[in-house]
Amino acid sequence: MNGIRSQRHPINFYLVLILSSAFYIAAGTLIIYNQLKDLGIADKTAKDYLSLVFAPLLFIFAIYSVVQYFKNVPTIKVNSTEILFGKSIFYWSDVKDIKLTGKQPFKYILRFPMEGAAIHLNDGTVKYIFDQSYVNAWQMKSFIQQVIIEKENEFSEEKISINNGRLDDELFEVYKDSQFTSFHGILTWVFTLFFCGMSLPIIVSGKPAAILFILIILVLFVSFSWKMNFFKLSDKYLLIKNHNFFWKKKVYRLEDIREIVFETRPKIPYCIRIITKDFKSNYYPAATIRDKTWIMFKKDLEAKGLKVRNELPLSE
Repeated sequence: MNGIRSQRHPINFYLVLILSSAFYIAAGTLIIYNQLKDLGIADKTAKDYLSLVFAPLLFIFAIYSVVQYFKNVPTIKVNSTEILFGKSIFYWSDVKDIKLTGKQPFKYILRFPMEGAAIHLNDGTVKYIFDQSYVNAWQMKSFIQQVIIEKENEFSEEKISINNGRLDDELFEVYKDSQFTSFHGILTWVFTLFFCGMSLPIIVSGKPAAILFILIILVLFVSFSWKMNFFKLSDKYLLIKNHNFFWKKKVYRLEDIREIVFETRPKIPYCIRIITKDFKSNYYPAATIRDKTWIMFKKDLEAKGLKVRNELPLSE
């Protein structure tokens, strides 16, 4: 049976790696430049050049980032008899346990919990497939589920589609709180209106700089607003809506959902991650929803028969 080869994500892997390495290199170079340009100044002492010690460390961090990222996210090949992580080959008979969902430790300077699969081997080794680091992590996990765990003879990709026209007949319960009574919502509009007020004279004047100010306002508004989702739940569907992007919606059939995760991430508010039965995974921040609404939402999801993994500090 033909296998599947991994594809690293162009943004979540390559772009993140490039930006982080470039930051360390630029910071180290800037330290060296600022110190060496003043080299030979009479009142400079050895203590003044102490910051030069940090430059090599920053260059080391840049190299470390490249090495560690490729180590965490190796090329993976999976077929019916074996799985390859980089140059290491393991037969499925060497595997003790497989967990296809859950938070796994992404080893960097610290360990960051990231959604993914864990392949536990008989010798105690654990190999990981991180969802956001591969474009086709869902495909590899579906293959493992069907062919290795369920012992099916053929691998088939499930086609999940939604007919939005059927939603008109549904009765939805809404899980949202006012954006104007939440810290994030208030901050969004305060910053947006402040910059609008500051930029208005330039925009009205029609000067070329007006385009730049308009772009800054739009970027600011979008960066805040994308974290302001809320949810609607019926007997058959789960909808994700947004306070400010009111024309947008994402629809899931409950029967297509494998698991829902209540989680949070660095610099991101509480959100839900929806994992469908084909192991595709998306997360939706909901900065304006209060704990009481989260708890109610969780209970109603479970009442519909959905599996909910709660990783939030919610006290029921």
